Amino acid sequence: MLLLIIEILLTIAVWRKGWKGWALLPVSISLALGFVLGLCIGASGGRPEEWIGLGLLLDGISIMALIIMMTRNPKKVKEDMPAELSTQPVSAGG
Repeated sequence: MLLLIIEILLTIAVWRKGWKGWALLPVSISLALGFVLGLCIGASGGRPEEWIGLGLLLDGISIMALIIMMTRNPKKVKEDMPAELSTQPVSAGG
C-alpha cells in the first residue's frame, strides 16, 4: 500500500513538472503487467502469493522511471509554422 501512495505522489509531481499524460505511463504499464501476470498465474492453478516479489519488482521499476522523469525536463515540441501559412487569413466559405 505504501508503494502505491509513493507512485501516486510521484505521478502527480511528474505531471506538474510538465510531462502531462506521459506521467501515467509507468504506473499504467506496471498495473497492466501485474494484472496479466496475476490472471495467468490464477488460470494455471498457481498461488499468487508466491509471485509477490515480481509485483514488488514491477513497482520498483515504475518508481525508478518516475524518479528519472522527475529529474529531467520534458522535451518541448517546436510548433514552427511556415510563413505562408501564418500570414494567410482563414476563409469561412472553404
